[in-house]
Amino acid sequence: MGRFASLLVGGAVGAVAAFLFSPRNGAENRAVLSEKISEQAAKLPAGVKDQANSALSALASGSTVAINTVVDNGSDALKVVKGKVKPVPAAVEQAAAPVLSEADDLREKIDAARERIATQVAKNAEAVQDAAVDKVPGLVDAALEAKAQAGAHASTAQEAISDTAAALKERIIGSAKESTDAAAEAAEEASDKE
Repeated sequence: MGRFASLLVGGAVGAVAAFLFSPRNGAENRAVLSEKISEQAAKLPAGVKDQANSALSALASGSTVAINTVVDNGSDALKVVKGKVKPVPAAVEQAAAPVLSEADDLREKIDAARERIATQVAKNAEAVQDAAVDKVPGLVDAALEAKAQAGAHASTAQEAISDTAAALKERIIGSAKESTDAAAEAAEEASDKE
């Protein structure tokens, strides 16, 4: 193959690569390519058209071979990359297995601790309720008894105060009479001496 043919094949391969990596979809690329070829073909004389058709046929077959080679090599490269990428997730899974197992163990321990705490809280609540039920009637009885005793003591105290007040009243009245009598006697004695 000469230099010109190599140039044409290289240009064709570049054009194919440009179409493969263009942002347009395949149908748009074919429409653009067909339009450009039709415009250029209309401008060429008949002899040039024949030479261009033969060059285009040679270019198409050469580019097909080149494209197939690139696709095959790309497929082989993809298989190699996939072969190297597959062990990585497996290695990650192997490395993560003990951590995941430990996380599962911790989750089970936490769940078990939650159950124990809930059971203990329920037992404590029952114990408090039982103690309250047991103590409340006793406390009510003790309060009623204390009230009765306080009432009895209050009555006794009131009687004692009344008795003491009556006794004091009698004493004061007695003392007042004695003082009055003593004063009257003293006044009589004083009037007798006069």
